[in-house]
Order: sequence, then C-alpha cells, then structure tokens
Amino acid sequence: MAGEGIIRGKRRIGEILLRDKLISPEQLERALETKQHSDKKIGEILVNMGVVTEEVVTNALAKQ
Repeated sequence: MAGEGIIRGKRRIGEILLRDKLISPEQLERALETKQHSDKKIGEILVNMGVVTEEVVTNALAKQ
C-alpha cells in the first residue's frame, strides 16, 4: 500500500510526506488502515490524527 508509487502521473500525498520525512511509514500505514473504514482523504485523516497540519497537507498537494 504505502509503496505503491505514482498513479496516473500524480504522486500520492503519502509518498510525498514520507519522502519529505514529514510522516513515518507507521503513521502512513495507520492512516491507510483508517481510510479503509472512512470516506475521508488521507490528508484529512493525518490532520485528524495530529500527525501533520493542514498547511503541510496543502503544501504536499501542491507538489502532486
């Protein structure tokens, strides 16, 4: 899951955050597990978990 890479020419936000060392692989895995039971996006889940701020997510989305 976490290492699936680029989809349709866009980097996944989790991959960007990992590359920039803003989250750990374990944090991404927890967010992905939460995503399986939610309709929220990964960025929103990570913010709700307190792992990153909305600003960090916005900056990562700009890099997609």
